Amino acid sequence: MFQMHLLALTLMLNATASLPTPAVAPFADVTDRSSSMICSATTVAMGDVAPDFDFLSSDYFRRHLHDVLADGSVLLVFGATDAQLRDLEADHVRLTQAGVVPLVVTDQVGRDARATVERCELTYALLSDPKGHVAEQYGMWSASTGERVTGWYVIDRAGRVRGAGAFGSASPDWATVASAVLNSQDERMADSN
Repeated sequence: MFQMHLLALTLMLNATASLPTPAVAPFADVTDRSSSMICSATTVAMGDVAPDFDFLSSDYFRRHLHDVLADGSVLLVFGATDAQLRDLEADHVRLTQAGVVPLVVTDQVGRDARATVERCELTYALLSDPKGHVAEQYGMWSASTGERVTGWYVIDRAGRVRGAGAFGSASPDWATVASAVLNSQDERMADSN
């Protein structure tokens, strides 16, 4: 019976793809892509249009980065430890107040990522990217070496990269970092006018 309801819901969702999508769920699985669809490892520079990606959220809605940007600027974090995830959770309210939506990309597979969401009591999106598709688009993972890098990007609502950086074992003050990046860009644009 449940499977019939899920199938009906899936068909209904496909038929209503133009309707607004719901808020991001705390866990999401990146869509599996063939190697021809993956961007080569690159470095995304400030001012670049952020590479878009799609994923299937835990509520089974297909989402894209551009969908999330409709809710605010995005703090995209790669390679965070459990302690850093908890620190980001502690900053979640301040980020939201600043108009910033945190998204964390992890190399964990779906089940392990779900366990992390529960263990760390996360309320923001954790994207499972075990094959490194999203990380590779942002220059945070190399398919040839399998090496992953910790770091972050701030992407404004227009989809432009406003800042990027790396972090070590200590978490930065995420809300301060995101606000400083967004405010410094706003000030530079105002000065140039």
